[in-house]
Amino acid sequence: MIYVLIGVILLAAGGFLEYNRRQQLRRVLNIKYHQTTAIGEVIDAYKDISRQLGVGNYSQIVELKGKAKALSPLQSEFSKKSVVYYTATVTREYETKVRQQDQEGNIYWTTERRTEVISHQEHKIPFLIEDHTGEIEVNPEGAEIHPIKSFDRFEREGEGQLFSYIAQKTAYNQDNKTLGFRYQESIIHVGAQLYVLGEAHDRDGHLRVGKPKDDKESFIISTKTEEQLLKESEKNAKISLVGAFILGIIGVVLIVYGITA
Repeated sequence: MIYVLIGVILLAAGGFLEYNRRQQLRRVLNIKYHQTTAIGEVIDAYKDISRQLGVGNYSQIVELKGKAKALSPLQSEFSKKSVVYYTATVTREYETKVRQQDQEGNIYWTTERRTEVISHQEHKIPFLIEDHTGEIEVNPEGAEIHPIKSFDRFEREGEGQLFSYIAQKTAYNQDNKTLGFRYQESIIHVGAQLYVLGEAHDRDGHLRVGKPKDDKESFIISTKTEEQLLKESEKNAKISLVGAFILGIIGVVLIVYGITA
């Protein structure tokens, strides 16, 4: 019966990989289908529709490339840079005693090094993307966001300028031996070159780019280039296909063996 259970689990995992493959291929198709549009052209199209049909009737999937801009930017947690988006994570690295038992029933203890995330923040604000023809607001809610790593530092407990951050803002289990803390941060800084794929619309009364109403359409805000995104998605789709095939075959074999054994 255990073989059947393992087989079912592997089939489920294979099904998830197949779903991921389809999602990656859909992203590839969305990126390839939509051509890059100058922001000025989007604004002109919006004005024409607004004059003819009134405000609230414009909607178009657009692919934009330009620089991030913000009148009141955020300040990132660790690098203290002006940003429109950031994540900040603190991970504790520690040693703990683990009870073990050998084949003869003897009890012994080993020391293992482990990690735990004790703080994770994500902050984002609406911002502008600007090219040589104009600028347009972007609402990042619901987007697939690809920031760049801006900070990665390990400090031993009680040492370094960032240790006070732990004492003030986080709580953690002090029963184990803490080795130190790793501080990591990823950002989209003001002035970053961006690739944005989303829906330009005026449903809120003014023009902005946001998450498409059609769930089949992608919403991407990325510091990667269009070429990098395509290459990454195509690679992930191939890996998922191979993984789904292998897990599916093994899962079926185990189920058949479990039933007939």
